[in-house]
Parts: sequence; C-alpha cells; structure tokens
Amino acid sequence: MESAGLDDVWVESAIFGQNAAKSMMDGKHYYRAIQGHIWAYEALSRIKFEAFLDWIQQQNPELHQELVVHPSAVSALFKKNGTRTREPECLLNAVAEFNELLDRTEYVEKTDEFNTMLKQNPNNAFWLKYLEMVEILFAFVRANRDGDWLLHLDSFAAMLPWLTIYDHVNYARWGPVYLADMKGLAQTAPEVHEEFLARNFVVKRHAWRFNQVPVDQATEWVNKVCKLSNGIIGITRNDTARDRFCTTWSERSQISDDTLHLFSLRNDDSEKDFLTRKDGLPSKMTRDLDAASKLEAQFRRFKAFTISDQDDAPPHSAKITDYQRHCHRRDSCRPPHIRR
Repeated sequence: MESAGLDDVWVESAIFGQNAAKSMMDGKHYYRAIQGHIWAYEALSRIKFEAFLDWIQQQNPELHQELVVHPSAVSALFKKNGTRTREPECLLNAVAEFNELLDRTEYVEKTDEFNTMLKQNPNNAFWLKYLEMVEILFAFVRANRDGDWLLHLDSFAAMLPWLTIYDHVNYARWGPVYLADMKGLAQTAPEVHEEFLARNFVVKRHAWRFNQVPVDQATEWVNKVCKLSNGIIGITRNDTARDRFCTTWSERSQISDDTLHLFSLRNDDSEKDFLTRKDGLPSKMTRDLDAASKLEAQFRRFKAFTISDQDDAPPHSAKITDYQRHCHRRDSCRPPHIRR
C-alpha cells in the first residue's frame, strides 16, 4: 500500500500530516492508523454503493427501490434517537431489516456480479482488494475487543495470504505455525482452550462491552500509567520508593475502582442499555463524517469504482496521444534521418 497513493489521499485530504501518514504506512501509530483505515473504508464504500445503486437501477428496479428505502429509514431513526436513547428497539429493528435485505440471495448474487464487473478495471480491482483487507482487519480487531476466540483464528487465517503477498516473511513463516498450534489446543491443552473460549485470551479492565485488548497492548498501557505523574519516573533508582510503589499499586487501584462505584461513576453494561461511548459522541461523529467526506472527494478524483472505460486511462495518456498525432503530422518532430 505504500506506493498505492493512500498516504497521499490522507495528506491531500488534510486529515493527517505527511509525517503522520508515513508513520502510519510504516506500521506505527496503531490507533491513528486504524482510524485512517476506517475513514478510507467508509469513503470508498460510499462511492462503491452509489455506483452499485446506479447499476442496479437498470438491472433490478425493485431491488433498487428497497436499497434506497431501508438505509433512509435507518438514517432517519438514527438522527431522531441518536446514541443516547435507552430504548433503541425501533432503530435496532430497522438495522435488522436492512441486514436481512443484504443477506438475501438476490442481493448477494447481484453484488457478486457487480464486483466481477468492477474487477475488469485494474484500478477498481485494487480498491476492492483494499476493502477486503480492511474488512479482515476489522474482524481481527472485533475478535480482540469482544474476546471471540474463533473469530480471532478465522481472521488471522484470512490474513496469511496477504502477509505472503506483501513479503512479510516472518509473519508468513511463523503465522501458519501459530495457527496450527492454536487450533490444536483442544487436544494439547484442553484447559487453556476452554479459557480462551471463555474470552480469557485478552485483557478486560471493566465490565463494559467491546473493550478488551490484547495482552501486549495492556502491558503498554501499564507502562504508560507508570510514566505519568505520581508514577515511577524519578524513583527507579530508589529501591525503597520503587518497592513501595509496586507493592501498593493493586491496593490503590482497588480503592480507586471502589470509589468510582460508590459515586456511580462506573456502571456496568446491561443488555437493555445503549451505552454512549467516545465514538458515539456528537463531536466525534462530526469529525468522522467530515474526514470521510474529504477522503471521498479525493477518491473521486482518483476515479475509484468508475464503470466507464474511458476513465480508466491515466490523465497523461491523452497528452501522449496528442503528441504522437502531432508528430505524425509534422516532420519536425521526427528524427533527422527519417524526415522527408
């Protein structure tokens, strides 16, 4: 992806700086990179779905009408209720109905036919593969956040071909070994396998949903906490102070957690609650919509998911053709030994 122009799209959209975009492409700035791929995925999905609606209108007008009505209903309910409502049954029912439409055999067949048509264009085929890779990334992140061990294995298995294609030799070499060992846990270590199925392969600090993180990220969080104010900075060479900090850490954490529960500042999720998270705050939603719109404008400049064959040629090809025609008409453009 480094030479595909995605980092240029991020920079030209003014949502990331040049240094940040380069670091993201190098595999650094994990959370920022995840956010950038989310925005790019949404922007490309908008363009693709719009092109699909134009195409399906000629192929199946009835299905086109359903695809227009259901998203509009979901959008209207979401704008009316927002994310703070405690009774989102109407919104969830509308989303469920739309998902049922997307799972219909008729829609799946038309989607496959549309994707096959898009793949005839190399530019469209590339961005389709990018969307596929981002979907694998989303599945992997969800597996960790939800503690879904089977989804973790499936999404990791889906990554392996791409790791080989993009020459990540170490991951491509040891990834199959890891996958084989983990799938064999039921026979080699049944107790560990049962714990992993019980969502205990990730770290969960609170009882809320969708908040588990891998062990290495949890370790980094602990290291960050140690380096904040009143942390271990400045006392690492004082054995007594360091031991006192480490020995009392668990007790201080328990006191802090009990205090939050005492004043109802930390409530556990329930199945009936529609908890507002940072991603659902109005300011964050506005920022996401703005970033996705900017990226959409840039991707349209690159003519992503265009159906017309005339748009497939690079912008400079017309100039080359005009120059060649000009040279055929004028002898001055020809080398001296072949001039008339």
